[in-house]
Amino acid sequence: PMTIQRSHTDDLHLPVSHTCFNVLDLPSYSSKEILKAKLFQAIQHNQGFNLV
Repeated sequence: PMTIQRSHTDDLHLPVSHTCFNVLDLPSYSSKEILKAKLFQAIQHNQGFNLV
C-alpha cells in the first residue's frame, strides 16, 4: 500500500514520490484545483526511475 505523507511546503512545490518506501510526500495545497494541477504536472513530467 502507498502512504501519503504531508510535506510542509507551499503551492509552488510538486508532490514527491519515494517508490522504494511506497511514500508520496504531498504538500498542503491551498485548494483542490491546485492539488489537481500539481498532481497532473508531476505525472506528465516524470522522468522514470533515477538514482540521485
